[in-house]
Amino acid sequence: MEKGKSGDNDTKIRVEPDAPPGFFERFRKERAKAEAGKGIRRANDQKPGLGNYMRIMKYGKGFDRGLQIVGCMASLISGAVFPVMTVFFGQVVDNFSEYFQEGSNITMEEFRRRINALSFIFVYLFLGKLLMGYISMVCFRYTAARISTLIRQAYLRAVFSQDLTFFDKLKDETIPQPQLDLLKEQDLLPPANNNGSPGTIAICITTITSLIQGGIGEKVGGILQALAQMICGFSIAFSRHSKLAAVCSTILPAIALVQAVCLPALVKLEHRIVTQDARAADVAEEVLASIRTTQSLNAHHRAEEQYQKIVDTAKSFGVKKAIAEACSTGLTFFVMFASYSLCFFYGVRLFRDGGIQNPGVIVTVYFAVAFGASGIIGLTTPMTAIFRASASSGLIFKTIDRKPLIDALSTEGRNPDDLPSGDLALNNVKFSYPETGKREAVHVLGGTRDKAGGNLGEGLSLKFTAGKTTALVGKSGCGKSSIVALLERWYDPQEGSITISHVDIKSLNLRQWRSQIGLVIQEPYLFSGTIYFNISKGLVGTQWENESEDVKRKMVIEACEQANAVGFIDSLPKRYDTEVGNHGLKLSGGQKQRIAIARSIIANPKILILDEATSAVDPKNERIVQNALEKISEGRTTILIAHRLSTVKNADNIVVLDSGNIVESGTHQELLAHPEGAYKQLIDAQSLLLGEDSESSHKLVISDSIHQNFEEVIEVNPVIMSTEEKIERLAGCKAISKVLWEQRRHWILLVLGVIGTIGAGACIPVGSVFFALVMGTFTFIGDLDAFVQQGYHWSTAYLILAVGVGACRFLMSWMFQLISCNAGNHYRREYFHNIVRQRIPFFDKERNTAGALTSHTSHDPVAIQDLLGMAVGFAVMSVVTLVGSCTLSLVLGWKMAIVCICSVVPLLIVAGYVRIKIEMGFVKDTMKVFGDSAAFATEAVGAYRTVSSLVMEEDIRSRYADMLDSHVKRILKRTLYSSILYSASESLTILATALCFWYGGKLMANGEYGMFQFFIVYMTVIQGSEAAGNFFGLTPNVATAIRSIKRMFKLRENHPEPGDKMDENSRGGYEIEFKDVSFGYPERGNSLFNGLNLKIEKGQFAAIVGASGCGKSTLISILERFYDVNGGRVLIDGKDITSFDMESYRDCVSLVAQEPVLYQGTVSYNIKLGTSDDKPESSVIQACKEAYIHDFITSLPEGYNTVCGSKGIGLSGGQKQRVAIARALIRDPKLLLLDEATASLDTKSEKMVQKAFENAAEGRTMVVVAHRLSTIQKADVIFVLDEGRIVEQGDHASLVKKRGVYWQMCLAQLLDN
Repeated sequence: MEKGKSGDNDTKIRVEPDAPPGFFERFRKERAKAEAGKGIRRANDQKPGLGNYMRIMKYGKGFDRGLQIVGCMASLISGAVFPVMTVFFGQVVDNFSEYFQEGSNITMEEFRRRINALSFIFVYLFLGKLLMGYISMVCFRYTAARISTLIRQAYLRAVFSQDLTFFDKLKDETIPQPQLDLLKEQDLLPPANNNGSPGTIAICITTITSLIQGGIGEKVGGILQALAQMICGFSIAFSRHSKLAAVCSTILPAIALVQAVCLPALVKLEHRIVTQDARAADVAEEVLASIRTTQSLNAHHRAEEQYQKIVDTAKSFGVKKAIAEACSTGLTFFVMFASYSLCFFYGVRLFRDGGIQNPGVIVTVYFAVAFGASGIIGLTTPMTAIFRASASSGLIFKTIDRKPLIDALSTEGRNPDDLPSGDLALNNVKFSYPETGKREAVHVLGGTRDKAGGNLGEGLSLKFTAGKTTALVGKSGCGKSSIVALLERWYDPQEGSITISHVDIKSLNLRQWRSQIGLVIQEPYLFSGTIYFNISKGLVGTQWENESEDVKRKMVIEACEQANAVGFIDSLPKRYDTEVGNHGLKLSGGQKQRIAIARSIIANPKILILDEATSAVDPKNERIVQNALEKISEGRTTILIAHRLSTVKNADNIVVLDSGNIVESGTHQELLAHPEGAYKQLIDAQSLLLGEDSESSHKLVISDSIHQNFEEVIEVNPVIMSTEEKIERLAGCKAISKVLWEQRRHWILLVLGVIGTIGAGACIPVGSVFFALVMGTFTFIGDLDAFVQQGYHWSTAYLILAVGVGACRFLMSWMFQLISCNAGNHYRREYFHNIVRQRIPFFDKERNTAGALTSHTSHDPVAIQDLLGMAVGFAVMSVVTLVGSCTLSLVLGWKMAIVCICSVVPLLIVAGYVRIKIEMGFVKDTMKVFGDSAAFATEAVGAYRTVSSLVMEEDIRSRYADMLDSHVKRILKRTLYSSILYSASESLTILATALCFWYGGKLMANGEYGMFQFFIVYMTVIQGSEAAGNFFGLTPNVATAIRSIKRMFKLRENHPEPGDKMDENSRGGYEIEFKDVSFGYPERGNSLFNGLNLKIEKGQFAAIVGASGCGKSTLISILERFYDVNGGRVLIDGKDITSFDMESYRDCVSLVAQEPVLYQGTVSYNIKLGTSDDKPESSVIQACKEAYIHDFITSLPEGYNTVCGSKGIGLSGGQKQRVAIARALIRDPKLLLLDEATASLDTKSEKMVQKAFENAAEGRTMVVVAHRLSTIQKADVIFVLDEGRIVEQGDHASLVKKRGVYWQMCLAQLLDN
């Protein structure tokens, strides 16, 4: 059985399906459940205490701690203002009681003077709270931004210091099905498989750090204010009357008990939800980073199912969290209102018994306890945010705490420059990839010749002579790229050593060692940016890193000249300042490789490693680049890895590998002398038939054109643009109302929630009436019995109100949390569904990187979910409270009500509106940083081999730090003026109190108002003001949600229109015809194709050849329906290609791309990805046999259940390509598209796969793009493409006889030319 990882021994669970029924079977099942739960809990390492929170705070520097101290003091003072106000409030009540008693000696003037003096004290309290609240907000929000920035940087540093096992982890930690069935009953799921996946890293660097920032910002100030309010409130209560205060303080253990039960459950459920969010982000990133492959296979259905299962699991946790949160809220409010009842009941009793002499004491204790209780409730929200920050930070700290096997950022070790010139050597090396489960037993280097595992040989020994060129050749998976991985120190061998000048490379400084190596890998990676930016990154970590831009540009141009890239670069409008796009999508494969070559040679490295460096370059340019590389290689240690043997014939030593061992070595001529040798067999397999005369009669220059600049099609479509403009101009209220209308299917929950909300909102003005009536009882103090009877009566009424408040709060919280869970689940699924169904030009847009879109799929639905949850409930409750309070006050005391309402409420509304506008800008900035952060993270992690080989880790960290620093400065600027409005909305109720006492006192002195009228108007106005403040306190959530809603609405556009079904039973494939086709990528002045005409007959094997960037892959993209043509028509069996339903069309088409993409999952899963789940295993095996990958798969310990790893990292380039070929063949397509499908295959495998393709061509049309011309000799028709037009066409023999462009391309690939 599977093991649950922990620090302890592995837990194994044995389930016996055939056990007899009865007590013992139930006992074993229950025990298995318990053990499964323990194992998974240990694996999840769930200890969501405050330890992580204190660790978060330690990231602050001296300046931050200073600001936090100031913020703490300001928060404590601000929190103490309301309790202190109760002292003066009691004095006001005493003055009222004394003035209205019969026979009072206080004159009207004296009464007015006292009330005016007390009113001014409230004004001073208002100013103090305004100032302290502002200071607290500024300090904590600014320090939160700074500390979260430091955590982001520390996390990114930890990520970049990791070895490759962190990113390439292949161990499958999924739980076996019997165990999963048990775990589902407990809602337990295993942890995310890989903390180093781009999706998890993106979620950590955006969503989780956002949770952390929220938990250490103004929420800290909120806690301190609540604590100060609670402590001061109860302290004042005890100072005024300890006995009454002691009885009222029973609220503390009651609320503590509620929180002790509910809060841990909430935190644990939140942790599980965050874990599922990370899983969902992994799925989203993997799909979005390979969207072309996903769409070509119609695999988005599988991806959506997988995504849906994860978000459904998160929803189930959310439903449980809703119940826990509702219980916490309802019980807390019941206890708080019940304490008011207790305070009046016991206070009246003490007054009756003579324990209290002055009724103002009861009022003071009441308000003090009320503020103390409010402080306790005020702790709930910020404490939840703090626990969420602490719990979610576990993912980040798990990475920070991980000790890498090879520290990529280590500064230790000798400088390679201090070593004398010497050979690079592998000495008895035995190596297997770590962290790969059972495959760790498979030695890819140094094993036996026929079996990589089992009885080992003596290890691999290989010498790369200094200053010479050594070529490594052999079949796919023989260990060539593994040697490169060891030389780059991405891994270390388990046995043996690698030395340079007889010094183990482990003893060298890793960054300096890597800077000595110029590497071009099999699948070159370009970063988003300009051509100059990408090539200049080859200078990072070298002596030229800090040179001026003029010097760097000169070096870039020289490197491009050597790599034969100047021609196509100079043809671009912006030349070296041309943007290459995400992953270099704006360039063709050959152009990307030449940029990568220029980047690797710009710093004049001592060691040059070229791993299939020219596999995507056309024959003519390959010869030019090869000549340049041979010149560059002179005098330096060069290692060539190639399947095209024409590129290695001039090497000083050629080493033939098989199963991780050397089978023969020597020069090209020496190895040809062995007719039965492995090298000679590889040579024979690549022979080209050119006829009798192979002499070149003339030279033909083939120009190189750029793969046109990509941009989103919708930007030039006026209809879609108008739709987008409408969405962008959509008002916030309309956007919210539209989303609310879409959730009308939850009308039962909404109705119940609104009933609870109206009840909760109405309880506040009702409570005001009760309070006023209680205050009115003080007029009966001359009649003790009447006073006691009235006091007991309204105390009982308050207890009934407490029950109502608790029930309404419970109902409101539960219903809106359920709506939130359901809506969030719906919009998560819809959001992902809409993204994966966008047309390809959408993903070509600069801002729509996989990382940014992954961040949006995680953040936007959550923002909408938060809005539709308690935010709506609080908004409705605030409106009900405001309207009810204002109405009640106007009915019972219109004169005072109008003055107070008109002077305070408008200020709150204006402050709230302006705050929304400010928060919208703040949210926009934050979302941009989130998108940039996610793009940064996923791009760097997805290209970690390129990043590490160029020692760009520190450079990326520096750029990321600069981006965050500018964000922090913007936050400070906005915080300085938004905090004024925030503090004002928090403090205006005190100003309203001062106004009420001043004007109300004047009316009471004139005899116009009694105590009942005054207090009911006062309480309703104050609570109405607080309701307005609370309403606009939701502005950050509303501002965030509005932007998310608008982004979601945009995604609903630009979906493929339904069309006609394809004829899936068409025999012999399809006829393809391009008729006067014009096509150009948007925002380019010129077109790639102008009047292109091309016809492929049904069932033909057609090949397309030509220079890099001439449009070959563009033709494949058009046939795959990635893009639609601008003019002319593309016909499939005489019908326009755009008339077909896109999914139906792609079901009949299979594509094997130039850079094949595999997904996280098993080999079997990847092969069946484009088919139905019920595809028999025999079909999988047959497709693998046809792709010549079956024998390799069965040689693996887990066979077809072997995990491929993220992006197929567990397989070599050739193995990935053959799996992709099997995936294409199993679909039995009528149209097979092969875009350099055998570029990564060794000669022998290529020959076999080629034969499979020739066999597979029967009954289907096959279109092949190839640079290796030996692979298309048997094509029925070959189209030679140049500058977007057909310059030659015919079969191989007829084109050779023409001695034109095609013939020259063939000459360029002859080994003996």
